[in-house]
Amino acid sequence: RLVEFLRRDKRVFALVPADELASLDAAFKTAQAPYHVLDASSTRFLLLSNRLGPTDEDRNPLKRNVWTAPSPPVAETAPGSTQTTYRWPEDAKPPWTWRIPTSVLFEDAFELVGVDFQPTLRRPDKIRLAFTFRVNRRPPPGYRIFVHFDAPGQPRLIGDHTPLGGAFPTSFWLPGEYIRDEHEIDVPLLTQPAGIYTLFMGFWPGGEGKRLRITSGPNDGSDRARLGTIDIR
Repeated sequence: RLVEFLRRDKRVFALVPADELASLDAAFKTAQAPYHVLDASSTRFLLLSNRLGPTDEDRNPLKRNVWTAPSPPVAETAPGSTQTTYRWPEDAKPPWTWRIPTSVLFEDAFELVGVDFQPTLRRPDKIRLAFTFRVNRRPPPGYRIFVHFDAPGQPRLIGDHTPLGGAFPTSFWLPGEYIRDEHEIDVPLLTQPAGIYTLFMGFWPGGEGKRLRITSGPNDGSDRARLGTIDIR
């Protein structure tokens, strides 16, 4: 009903709960109906419109970390094969760069294509992580990102979190989207020893649930993607 309301020929407005932005974004994109966020200053509500005024700007909080390619990837299956691959358009170039390029496929639904974090860190500080994903097809819902920084004989640094701080769960990821997930992990001076730590990450539903399967890319055998090291001093 909201999509149809904002399809009207005249300019209209809607006040919506801020915590429903991800589901609304998926609904508008699926319906190919444009929308704009005129006001995002409230933590509880967002003001939407179907048009921008002469002095308005789109204040959609998702624009910083969600980018949609001009056209979605094309699924291809080679003759005699049951494996599906996805061909992305050449103009699918998101507005971000990353220090570590990679290719890790999760259930063939989405791919981790880039990782950012500082190569060295002096305690106390924070590890500033950024993962960039691209979505081939709608992924399974309800998954969180788990992050492990491991060093032999040292306590593990953990950075488990929901994508985009909970603002954009995997339930609402759509084919053709690039998603940049940023997260920080505290590294205390007194309780975290120095050393060379290896970054592992993956997806897990919480509790005793099984990790999302890595179908291609660097995998430690437990559906954790190995993504480089950081020298903590």
